[in-house]
Amino acid sequence: MGACIAPGRIHAVWGAKQRKSKLMERHYELQNGGDNGSATGLLPTLLTEKLGLVSSQSQTFLEDFMEELCQGPYASLFLAHPDLLFSNRAAVMCTGEFAPGEVVGKYSVLSSLPTGTVGRSFLVKAPPEERGRGRGGTMGKTGKNVGSENTVSYQLNSSLTSQSPENVFKVVTFVTRMKLAERVLDDHKVLTNLIHDNVLRCVDVLDDGQHENFVFVSPYIENGSCEALLGKLETKERLLSLLHDVAVGLRVLHSHRIYHHNLKLDNILIKNSGTACIADAGFGHIFASQSSEGLVFNGELACMPPEVFQTEDVSAINHFKADVWGFGLLMYRLAYGRKPLDVEGKPFGTIRDSVLHGKIEFPEADWVSDASFQDVVLWCLDRDPNNRPSIIEVLRHPLFGENVRHSISGSTISPPAAANSHYGGKVGSIASLSTIGARFSRSQKRGGLPISDVFVRGRNCETFLVNSARNMTKIVLKVMRRSVMKKLENLSYAGNILHDLAFCRVARHPNILHLMEIVENKDGCFATQPYAEGEFLSMNFPPLTNSEDPCFTLKGMLVDVLKGLHFLHTNGVSHLCLTPSNIFYQRGVGFVLADFGPLFLTRDEALTNDDTGNFWYSFPPWVIEDLKKPLHKTKHAVDTFCVGLLAASVIPVVYKQVWQSFYSGNEGGTIAQNVIKKVKEFLDLLTQPVFGFISQAITTKMSAKELLSHPYLADAFDDSQLLGVKPLQLSSASIKGAVSLDFSFREERRLMDVVGQDPIIDTEFLGNSNFVDSIVHEESRASVVDLKDLDSSVLLHFKDKIVCGLCHVDLSIVVFRCSVCPSYIRCGKCALNDDHEKGHEMKPYLIHTIEHKGDGNQEAMLLPPSSIHNAHVLEEVEMQANLPAGSIVDITNSLSSPKGMSLSHFKVQCRKNKSKKKLPKACEIDDLSWEEEINKCRENGSPELLLYRFDLTSVPREVFDPPLLHVVSLDLSYNKLKSIPHELSFLHKLRSLVIASNELSELPDSLGNLSQLERLDVSHNQLQQLPQSFMYLYNLATLSMDYNNFAGIPESVLEIVTTAPSMAMLSVIYLAENPRITEFPEQEVLEKFPKLKLALDNEPNVYRTYISEKLEEKLPNVSIMWNKIYPDRIVEHVYCGSLRSAQSQLVYDKLSIKSLLTVGRELVPTPPIGGEHLTLSIDDIEGADIRLTFQESVDFIEKSVKKGRGCLVHCFAGMSRSATTVIAYLMMKRGMRLDEAYFKTKEGRPAIYPNQGFFNQLLQLDAELFPQQRPLNMAAMERDDVFKP
Repeated sequence: MGACIAPGRIHAVWGAKQRKSKLMERHYELQNGGDNGSATGLLPTLLTEKLGLVSSQSQTFLEDFMEELCQGPYASLFLAHPDLLFSNRAAVMCTGEFAPGEVVGKYSVLSSLPTGTVGRSFLVKAPPEERGRGRGGTMGKTGKNVGSENTVSYQLNSSLTSQSPENVFKVVTFVTRMKLAERVLDDHKVLTNLIHDNVLRCVDVLDDGQHENFVFVSPYIENGSCEALLGKLETKERLLSLLHDVAVGLRVLHSHRIYHHNLKLDNILIKNSGTACIADAGFGHIFASQSSEGLVFNGELACMPPEVFQTEDVSAINHFKADVWGFGLLMYRLAYGRKPLDVEGKPFGTIRDSVLHGKIEFPEADWVSDASFQDVVLWCLDRDPNNRPSIIEVLRHPLFGENVRHSISGSTISPPAAANSHYGGKVGSIASLSTIGARFSRSQKRGGLPISDVFVRGRNCETFLVNSARNMTKIVLKVMRRSVMKKLENLSYAGNILHDLAFCRVARHPNILHLMEIVENKDGCFATQPYAEGEFLSMNFPPLTNSEDPCFTLKGMLVDVLKGLHFLHTNGVSHLCLTPSNIFYQRGVGFVLADFGPLFLTRDEALTNDDTGNFWYSFPPWVIEDLKKPLHKTKHAVDTFCVGLLAASVIPVVYKQVWQSFYSGNEGGTIAQNVIKKVKEFLDLLTQPVFGFISQAITTKMSAKELLSHPYLADAFDDSQLLGVKPLQLSSASIKGAVSLDFSFREERRLMDVVGQDPIIDTEFLGNSNFVDSIVHEESRASVVDLKDLDSSVLLHFKDKIVCGLCHVDLSIVVFRCSVCPSYIRCGKCALNDDHEKGHEMKPYLIHTIEHKGDGNQEAMLLPPSSIHNAHVLEEVEMQANLPAGSIVDITNSLSSPKGMSLSHFKVQCRKNKSKKKLPKACEIDDLSWEEEINKCRENGSPELLLYRFDLTSVPREVFDPPLLHVVSLDLSYNKLKSIPHELSFLHKLRSLVIASNELSELPDSLGNLSQLERLDVSHNQLQQLPQSFMYLYNLATLSMDYNNFAGIPESVLEIVTTAPSMAMLSVIYLAENPRITEFPEQEVLEKFPKLKLALDNEPNVYRTYISEKLEEKLPNVSIMWNKIYPDRIVEHVYCGSLRSAQSQLVYDKLSIKSLLTVGRELVPTPPIGGEHLTLSIDDIEGADIRLTFQESVDFIEKSVKKGRGCLVHCFAGMSRSATTVIAYLMMKRGMRLDEAYFKTKEGRPAIYPNQGFFNQLLQLDAELFPQQRPLNMAAMERDDVFKP
């Protein structure tokens, strides 16, 4: 790498005559007079005072350049105010120039650019071989200039995308402010790794070798700054969009502790996409270090908020609030085209008074002058910085609410695509039915089908890619926005609609993509289509001619489309949605029509006005007339009209205008004439037959077959191509069964259903997603996929349900299976003391997937806990299966051994350190240090980095300096981290971040910049709140916050949904084991979630609210995953629960429990501190005599009750032994009959179910205590159909 500038060259430039810049030409009225006398006596003292001891060479040099300044046009000013010699403007005056054609390092200087307030700027160009070189690098010395040993270059990290061919040099001298150089350089280290649409990156830094002069290199944005837009913004929406971009950019900078301090119009650049980005970030320290006189001398209002005039201690200024001041000025200037305060050419005192006290007035009549806009401006320009908002508070203001969705990194949707049900797009060279957007969601289902990719949402439906976990079959799922069955209820021609829906399923034609199944049930309306690869017209429209692919032409498209339409129309079906995003091209097949028929749009919907009075589409009158005709008389003119629009779309300019008008719904009266008029402007590009076809199609009512006979298509079509096309004969059964209640084949992902996430699917996603394809080398893929350990899985065949073979309880998530007898299945309770055969071990398995075959048979895939590389998932499984804490997590290591693990080992494990949940260290698996793990990840391009259990006290800098941009999954759990560096967000492609089981009390704001993050695990920390910036994590699907100190769902998390509910992906929130949560979340907030699984402790008040207010019925979209650590209150001071509820001192304290009664063998609870504990050993089998324990247990409970102390009665599951004991207590001490005691106990704990043997003994007890009494209500106790051996 070449050098920036040799020291001698800079010194020579400073001694030369300076070219006057625009800044120097500005008139500045001196407040004090002065002559141009020599400054020789002043300078040495001033230099020593300002800079301390400097080298004699530098001392001489500085004296020379200051002497030059004191002899120049500003001499009297500098002599009157010597401090200004150290101002930024003075430094800019003495910064050297580069001549066009000069080579500086690898760059060639093209021209100079206007001088700014920081330094001099030049347009430069790098050689082609240097653009976008490398995936990263450290900011260090990487090369030396030929002929100078002191000059070096800093190569900063580049993004994965190509560097701009042209760049901008920003030359800044620090010779009078050496202390600032390192701080500015540190900020640029951040900027070089920061990739965000609204912040201009720094791509390189050149140094003169002495840290006195730097050149900061950034991409050149050819559209220039937003200053060019003053007075040219046509809509308020465009203004707010630009301001929103700037505010988001500021938020990102502030999250990395970078302040701008010079937010002027020149520093807001407009990209080709129309997005605004902030330039010249990273120089805030320069402005923050200057006096108020120096800032006024700079001449920029944005860098002098009122507080700089109110304090001499610049360190006391809140520089982030200073940026908000600058943002308020920017809002005013961009909206009104002028400055709110007139300070141009004014003396210091006048400027100070104006900034401190000047009145800010707004134009009375202006297109943007509304109260909310002015309120935000005045809020930002409040003279008291304490009253100014943070930039996030600005973004949360309703003024910007409509634009909040643009905070997501990524492109916006063009109007033609956005209005349609089907979005065009491609992945690489292929596309499947819709654009595969930048947002993916793995652990989600729609209509009972597992989703692997999320396509962009459309007007009529949402489209998803379904990928079976058991095979590689791909299908496309359509989630409709309205019920088709409800629509049929209100239509007189419902029978015809059913016929058309049935036709859409059985239709087979090379130019038609049929529907496989249509399903409607309580979850919504859905349809499936075959997965097809192709490219939509909305992304690549066919040209008039094509030498590379003669089939991909306008003529070929029209012929294929019309043949497909002829087939539809012959069967009485109109497409009704024939737009470029519903037609795709398959090489070797041709053009194919998708999304046709009444499932997507009915004739009456096409004729219905919306709330604004607009139609669904803009149809000319003759098309509307045809739509109103009886079905047997229509010529399907709506489709042939759209064919005409498609033909006109061959002209790119016309394409955009045509479909914008069509989607608007309010241009039906003029659309045909406007299209013809626009096409006529390009007649030199079209042949007469093409124009004749367009004109005839959009102005005449013609059938598809008639259009196929048009002369333009004569050489591509003949009538023989339509032979054999005739109406399909549909059976009454196919018509009646057009819409089903469920898909014939479906896959139930039980693990995901129960705990809300599936780590096996997550790992599979990382190994197979299109995203990873683009950045991971093929040879490194195996390291990702191999994490999916399915070799140890087993298949279990069953008919109806999976139940325990002993107590017959349903097993929804965990089964215990004999290692020798495959069909020997037990629940955790029954497996605990099982010894059915010597040497036979009972091993736990998780039910991962259940495949419904459609013939009544089902097949479950069972996984051992050792195959789950996610401790949090195992914790959640324990919670939902009501297993003791640590019963699965702690045995994971043992289960990984070749010998497996028996239930006897499980009992031993529960005794030892139950609360310690851990996975094996990464180094124990791979025998690697954390340094080696990072190097391996970097060298192989692995998308996953595992750094758990390395006892790290800080995140290794090697993770983010340079950032591992290819990493999409990072695990930092089980370390000793007390903080997370803000630089971690440089890994901007992260989709999974696990920082569980550390010592974190707060998280950095910058994590809110991880716009692609889908899974975040912060469980087992000390967090009480999450940063407000988390409201921008729209892709976040799963958030784990268990075992912290939250008081509820964090506000920023709720704002993800409340701010933009249609965009939020959040569907799983874990909040168990947060003792401060004592109230159920507000119903109004939870209603905004489309679907939500929420994990909460069954804290008494929380659970009581949920039950008493019938929130299960009122919130059908919310599924609560209860962590049943709290026992159930049966009567005052008497509680019934499971072993899990007998493991927490917090629970004991909260419920005032001092007595613990354990009813079971080999159960190891945690007794209450300072309390009493009684264990009665008895097995939960029907032959056990539990009556032998009644007297002792009842006396123990009564003793506690009389003392006014709580008594917890527990067994393994809290269903049989403990329930039997509590019922016996109510009968013996409270005088209740068996059915009364049973009802009372079940009222408090609905899950109770004493085994039949225990129930028979309670019957005997009732007969002894209450002889000659009324018959018991056996049916009400639901004991008349109990299974008996």
